[in-house]
Amino acid sequence: MRLDLIAKKKALRWVFVLLLVGVVGYFFYITLSQNLASLESVRLSLTVEIVVAILLFILAIMVSGVLWGRILSTLTRTRIGNLDAISIHAISWLMKYIPGQAGSYVSKVAWGASRGISKKTISTSFIYENTLTVVASLALSIPVLAIFSEEIGSNASVLIPLLVVVPLGAVFIKPLFYGALNLLSRFTKLKPFKESDFLSSSSLLLSLTGYLIPRIINGFAFLLIASSVVQVEPYMYVGVISSYILAGVVGLLAFFVPSGIGVREAVIVLTLSTYFGVEQAIVLAVVARLYTTIADGLLFLVYIVIKSRQRRLNDR
Repeated sequence: MRLDLIAKKKALRWVFVLLLVGVVGYFFYITLSQNLASLESVRLSLTVEIVVAILLFILAIMVSGVLWGRILSTLTRTRIGNLDAISIHAISWLMKYIPGQAGSYVSKVAWGASRGISKKTISTSFIYENTLTVVASLALSIPVLAIFSEEIGSNASVLIPLLVVVPLGAVFIKPLFYGALNLLSRFTKLKPFKESDFLSSSSLLLSLTGYLIPRIINGFAFLLIASSVVQVEPYMYVGVISSYILAGVVGLLAFFVPSGIGVREAVIVLTLSTYFGVEQAIVLAVVARLYTTIADGLLFLVYIVIKSRQRRLNDR
């Protein structure tokens, strides 16, 4: 009887996994189709620069996974392996294609439950992860805010999602963050937080420094794509890189838009039309979206490779 129950649970788990993969795949297909449809009149070619850019996009996600794993290791006082961190972060990243982006959080909570890590701890790591990503992105976006201040000033509504940064700033004020999460725990029925549940100031600063790395990697990947589509002069490099980083964080903060679709492109067009004109900036924004979508598709293959390697190691 017990074996039948275990078999049923395994079967239900596989049904759920397949259903989840199907839903994510469906939205991924829609996004890819929309990108291709937008580029019917554009001649695309797979150059060395494009291949490197796609690999850099994947690398940035993997580095972010390692950084999140280190935050979780500090919070749990246990070692989270890099491969474990990368694999669950990859799945969490792909879940952003489901509208609402709540899937990114839920996937990490589910993984944490299977490892005996509390929902409270996963929630804290998730807040740290996203806050540090936002702050690192804004720090690197300061040049674009200065360079394109006139264009942004007349279209400031595009940056409305950045208002979320104000409450996120509480993360850097430990007593305030501690009080806010304990207040939230009363409504979500989580266990009360203790001061030991948070990162120290030195760990927080070190993590913030680390989160600059994937943002810079993404910026250089976009620069390679831009160079393959339009003529990019050396004096434009900082503006182009910073523009993409700013667009990425605005898209991230547009919580209810799948993968920030439309929002990120609007920021790129708004800022880079000064360099390349509106039409070329639109093409550049859509081309970048296409290649990041392809990178996300390949990221799933990275996940499969990691899980296969882990299974082989466990079987030994």
